[in-house]
Amino acid sequence: MPMTNTPSSNPSISNSPENEARRIGPFDAIIFDMDGTLLDTEGLYFKHWRDAAAHQNADLTESVWLQLLGMPTAECLTILSHTFGPNFCLNRFNADWRPSLEAECENGVPLMPGALTVLEHLAAQKVPLALATSSTRKTALKHLTTTGLISRFKAIVTRCDVEQGKPHPEPYNRAAALLGVSPARCVAVEDTEVGARAAIAAGTQTVMIPSMRAPTAHTQKSLHHLLDHMDELTHLLKQDT
Repeated sequence: MPMTNTPSSNPSISNSPENEARRIGPFDAIIFDMDGTLLDTEGLYFKHWRDAAAHQNADLTESVWLQLLGMPTAECLTILSHTFGPNFCLNRFNADWRPSLEAECENGVPLMPGALTVLEHLAAQKVPLALATSSTRKTALKHLTTTGLISRFKAIVTRCDVEQGKPHPEPYNRAAALLGVSPARCVAVEDTEVGARAAIAAGTQTVMIPSMRAPTAHTQKSLHHLLDHMDELTHLLKQDT
């Protein structure tokens, strides 16, 4: 199924006058989202969730999937339950998608293009990094270990570590606190509307690199930068670090 993050659907994102007028201001740390930002997992989840839904004759369309982007799993399941009705069995759904996804990820979890380059640059500059993800701690630690990224983060905040997940600002506030810096002195990097709203609400300098869907006009106005590719973030950071 075609995704929505294509040149035709996000025209001139990084070349808009608003983006050109802004540079990343002084910062002490960077907080990354995980899925769709550093790890190329959004498509994997969609494939396995769609197949699991089909086992119950439920059609997980792209339009439904886009509603779930950036949301914690529990909230996603609530949305699916409302969408597919009382005959849709969440226990069966979970029993279908989890093992199949985990089996595929055993062979490795792909990184998003440009992710390793930006992390290497930040490591060379000794910039403290944190992760704020809607994934569970078990899943996040497993994926970060598999990819060899886990040692790069001084703090890891998962859905298990906060009372309220994204779009609430708590994940970003907690990540900043664990780093010992103010959210205002953090750059946050996100790929979804839900995640960007959380980072904006926390008061971070928010950079969005959409993986599947461009932000709404309302959210875009509050972003520090809206970019097409992680390499553009590396370029911006080289100007400021």
